[in-house]
Amino acid sequence: MQPTPSSLTNFRLSLMMFLQFFVWGAFYVPLGGYLGKIFAGQNVVGHIYSTSNWAGLLAPLFVGLVADRFFNAERLNGLLHLVGAVLLWQCSRVTDSPDRLFGWLLGYFLCYMPTLALVNTITFQNVSNAAERFPKIRLWGTIGWIVAGLVVAQSVFGLLPLPVLPVTKTIPFFSRINSWRIAGVPSISRFGTLDSNLRITIAGDPFCL
Repeated sequence: MQPTPSSLTNFRLSLMMFLQFFVWGAFYVPLGGYLGKIFAGQNVVGHIYSTSNWAGLLAPLFVGLVADRFFNAERLNGLLHLVGAVLLWQCSRVTDSPDRLFGWLLGYFLCYMPTLALVNTITFQNVSNAAERFPKIRLWGTIGWIVAGLVVAQSVFGLLPLPVLPVTKTIPFFSRINSWRIAGVPSISRFGTLDSNLRITIAGDPFCL
């Protein structure tokens, strides 16, 4: 039985969504720990993480106009990911200057953030019944984020070790857990002691809490 053009299109769009969020999840979640190691003793985590928020505010203002008038959305999406790959690779080479890393990572997110809207545009323009098809296709983006986290964590919830990264010590799951901490109260109570950049990041992304 030959696959229909519609099923091939859905597969390609689902793969696009999977890779879109796999790339982001592969480095964004462990970035805080990485920064804590290469810039130990420097309060720069919030400053570096704010690059995604600034890019999310600035990039769509001009990239959306370009995508609608001068380029096909899929071509612009591919171009932005290629340029972003070069910038992200350059970020990995910066280990001595938080300001340089901020600049390179800001450049990367200026390329990446518009693609979040572009993949939606590409999907809506290529499915016949968006109300029915889009949620199923978009779900693969969430799966991509989850799979990226599992690969970086080198295991499936820590049960099946995979030789991707050096093994790190884990904290017993049931140790020092109480309802106060589960509710996140200690994190909220420390909000006022954080530096301004980290407060902006948390305020712009409630999931940080």
